Amino acid sequence: MRTFRVIIIFCLVLCFFTSSALFADETVQLKDNRILKLNDDGTFAFLISEKGITVVLKNYENDKPGFRSKKPTCKCFFEVTNNSFGTMYNFDLKIKAYDDRGREIDSGSFGSIDPFSFSRSKSISVGGSSKATTTIKEECRFVKKIVATQASNKYCNIRNLPEGVNCFDFVQVVSEVDGLEFIKE
Repeated sequence: MRTFRVIIIFCLVLCFFTSSALFADETVQLKDNRILKLNDDGTFAFLISEKGITVVLKNYENDKPGFRSKKPTCKCFFEVTNNSFGTMYNFDLKIKAYDDRGREIDSGSFGSIDPFSFSRSKSISVGGSSKATTTIKEECRFVKKIVATQASNKYCNIRNLPEGVNCFDFVQVVSEVDGLEFIKE
């Protein structure tokens, strides 16, 4: 009988220490590299959640008509900031533009934002920025909305980007131009 009591007490002590270890604070790394802290009370908090690529519409100006068209175009200036997982070597953000009547504007072959296309920079390190431009085939006064539609994983070359994540999920867009909306679809 005494041996039985010792075994029961031993099991209770073992269960107490094991259960307290099971419910201690724990961290979990998600598929997209964000880190969650699981608390004792069942709640959680993101420890790392600032990962992303920020594209800011800085300015625009009417551009001279091209040699094929007599119509003026709108040249938009962007700043692309890399706050992602590692150095960025390639990035291409597809866009659509809409006029003041809500109609889609033909963007021709310039329907994307690529900070590497005309830049001397070959890469953007974490925390770094690069400038990009795109041309919309309409006068700036008629352009009212630019919509980011896609950042293809094929053109999203970022060091340490986790497998199986969608690059477009990390894109944040901001407009610093009054009267011109820049949103994500």
